[in-house]
Amino acid sequence: FAPLYIRGDQSMARLLCSQRIGVTKQVLAELAGYGLGLMVLLAAMSAILSGSGMVSVKGWQVFMGMLPGLWMFAAMGYLIYSLSDQLIGGILATFFLAFALCYVGGCLYPIRMFPDVIQNLSAVLPSGIARAHTVNTFLGIPSAQIPKMVAYTGVFAALSVAVRYGKVGKVRG
Repeated sequence: FAPLYIRGDQSMARLLCSQRIGVTKQVLAELAGYGLGLMVLLAAMSAILSGSGMVSVKGWQVFMGMLPGLWMFAAMGYLIYSLSDQLIGGILATFFLAFALCYVGGCLYPIRMFPDVIQNLSAVLPSGIARAHTVNTFLGIPSAQIPKMVAYTGVFAALSVAVRYGKVGKVRG
């Protein structure tokens, strides 16, 4: 999806603004398309996992449980790409940020192996919140992480709108 979001001249955004399709609507529509594409991939993964017997919960439970994290990371990915003016820069930023967040969030190593300061940091980072929610989802335990993921999704979407406003310039939306 990366090439869809990287246009240094913002010509499409300016054209849409001239047609009275504001920046906020543009960003939300693009984010919705990105998130829906990821939902298709998540649905396929959920079906494969439930059919393989690798997890004890049903495929629809995996799918529904993973949706908040999917939208949070879709919004974060969209923000990263909207900050970049070049495809390679967006890909590299996404890779390095994702790796760092996964490492500190406890996705690569058990979080209990890290010092207390890293464990506390992990609890507020998107990756740590998503990891805790995913564990609860696969164990069939209700998660208290959903409000945090919804808040992060909103913050990432709002920042994406602000970035688009900055890039479009004086064109009003």
